[in-house]
Amino acid sequence: STANDISEFFPQFAAKIRVIPLSGFMAAKNSSLAFPNFAKINQPYVLFVGTLEPRKNIDKLLQAFSLLPTALRKHFQLVITGANGWGNIILNKLIIKYGLQDNIFSTGYISDEQLISLYQNAYCLALPSLYEGFGLPILEAHSFGIPVLTSNLASMPEVAGDAAIYVDPKNVKSISNGLKTLLENSELRENLAQKAKKNSTKYSWEKTAYMTLAAFKEAIKLHKQNI
Repeated sequence: STANDISEFFPQFAAKIRVIPLSGFMAAKNSSLAFPNFAKINQPYVLFVGTLEPRKNIDKLLQAFSLLPTALRKHFQLVITGANGWGNIILNKLIIKYGLQDNIFSTGYISDEQLISLYQNAYCLALPSLYEGFGLPILEAHSFGIPVLTSNLASMPEVAGDAAIYVDPKNVKSISNGLKTLLENSELRENLAQKAKKNSTKYSWEKTAYMTLAAFKEAIKLHKQNI
C-alpha cells in the first residue's frame, strides 16, 4: 500500500522501492498487569493502540462506541492506549461529548511490557484509522491471537488479511455495527482469533532484518557500479 502511494506521487522512484514488512511481538509471552491503574480495567475491553492524532480517527471510534446498545456498553470498556500527537486531540473532551465517562479508560503512554499485558487480555483491537503506512498494532494483536476491527482502506486489509472485521472509517454507523457484530458473536471472535494467530506466522522480525540487509546490499552494489 505504501509502495503504491510512493509510486503514485514519485513515479520516477518506483523501480527503486523495496517493500519490507514489519512484524508483531517476537513471542506472546505472559506479562502481569504491571501498571497500578490497570486495576480499573475490571471487565472485558476493546483496545485501541496508537498516537492520538487525527488520522487515528479517535473521534469516530468514540462516537461509534457510544452508539452501541446499552448492554454492550455496560459489559465492555474501551481502553485507549497511546501518547498525544499532533492535531490537538483532547481525549477527555471527546469522552464527555459522547457521554462515555463510565466506559473509557485511558492509559497514556506505556511500556512494551504493559502493552503486552493489555494485548493478551483484550477482547479485540479496534483500529479504524483513516490511514496507516503499515498498521503495526494489527500484527501485535494477531501475535496474541486477538481479533481486529479495522479500516477497509490503505494498508490495513493488506496486513490483517482474513483475520479482521473491516469497516468504513468515515462512517460512524459502519464502525459501530462492526463493533456490535464482533462483541455479540463469540463464535465469530473465536474464528477470527484462530485466523489471527495464523496470519501472524507470515511475519517475523528475522525476515524484516534479512530483507533490510538485502536492500542495503543491493543499494551498495548499484552505487559501486555507478562510481
